[in-house]
Amino acid sequence: MSEYKDRLRSVLDDVERIIEYEHDMVKPFLGDLFNLLFWKDYRAGYVDIDTRYELIGLIDCYTKRKSGDDEWYVFDDLDHVYSVINKVRSMIGIKEDLPK
Repeated sequence: MSEYKDRLRSVLDDVERIIEYEHDMVKPFLGDLFNLLFWKDYRAGYVDIDTRYELIGLIDCYTKRKSGDDEWYVFDDLDHVYSVINKVRSMIGIKEDLPK
């Protein structure tokens, strides 16, 4: 499980670096990424289109916080994030519980 947590942390760190640039292409980039990850072809996918947009929408839940000189990003509604991620994991056949 530690290897999984390390890989997940690495992915989240990469996403955080992308978001820190606050670039206009973040959502289109994530859309293309999720399309590659979860779509078999242009007609049929592992997850439906609504779920892909739910995944992309999670970027709006990841907001910048500031306290003094410190700045960081955090998910506002972690329960919502976990519900979307668990839904996708179930759709693509991952049976293990999501680490919290």
